[in-house]
Amino acid sequence: MRLVSIGLALVFTFGCSFSANALSFVLQYDDVETGSGVGFDDPLLGATRRATFEAAVAVIGSTIVAPGTIEIQIQSSDTDGTGFLASAGPYAFLSPNGFTNGFAYQHAQTGVDPMAGAADAIIAFDFGYQWNSTTELPAQGEFDLMSVTLHELSHTIGFSSFLDQDGLGLNGSAGADVYTVFDSFLERGDGTPLFGTGGVFLGTSADLVSNNLFFGGENAIAANGGSPVQVYAPTTFAPGSSLAHVDTSNQLMSFAIGAGTVHRSYSTVEQGMLADLGWTLVPEPGTGVLLGLGLCLLARSRGRRESFSLTVDGDPVRNRKIFPN
Repeated sequence: MRLVSIGLALVFTFGCSFSANALSFVLQYDDVETGSGVGFDDPLLGATRRATFEAAVAVIGSTIVAPGTIEIQIQSSDTDGTGFLASAGPYAFLSPNGFTNGFAYQHAQTGVDPMAGAADAIIAFDFGYQWNSTTELPAQGEFDLMSVTLHELSHTIGFSSFLDQDGLGLNGSAGADVYTVFDSFLERGDGTPLFGTGGVFLGTSADLVSNNLFFGGENAIAANGGSPVQVYAPTTFAPGSSLAHVDTSNQLMSFAIGAGTVHRSYSTVEQGMLADLGWTLVPEPGTGVLLGLGLCLLARSRGRRESFSLTVDGDPVRNRKIFPN
């Protein structure tokens, strides 16, 4: 198998940790690793930004259950304030053809590192914008770092598409190719699926700019009142944004976020989409379901159970991006 990859810092040396149970996260902050003095290494805001990033990781850990680990590389930060607020994506193998959630999902579900010494996914931020770097509510004109981080982390664990504007997948091959599990649930407004088995695209390039594409997973439909969930498919294809976002404003996985806006949790529909992607959700308190994964700490502020651990250590596949709005 071939691996889609870029250069990585393979030695994780900057370390601190806190312990819990089950799903583990390993974070590498390249800003800190390189002593950049900006972004997550900023002398005034770096530590606060890292704490806020880790608070977003905690939301993931309180939402899904898995026995393994997710390794995230937080790449060197931009500071020009001219592009996306942030971008993220999972690594994935270029074969076999079919559907994959990428390395983050695979590592978390199996406990086996798909590519030892390399991260499972990457995230990058542009700190040239006006950010709220804390976990307090943002002021008017500030973009909320915790909300954007949770959005981007969600791309690394499955809210992602490998479709390009011509309907080709990861390899750019006609016929069968590598796509995401998310892609496999895409359908037209009349319910016609865009994919057959084995990663065969059955749609057309016009479908991808039709404003008429939906996520047809069973759990998402149930959470959405019996209707598929519309995905973002604007009439002009937007690489990095089309297809991998919900076409609903005021949601965590909307394609854009406004200044002063906060989205720090998954909606019921987004939880249904996570379940369709293959994740086991942490049961709500009172369901009577036993996790069997050791001690779980009750996160009363969110009404869910924490079940994860975090270790901090010192362009891949189709990065998903979020626009300032």
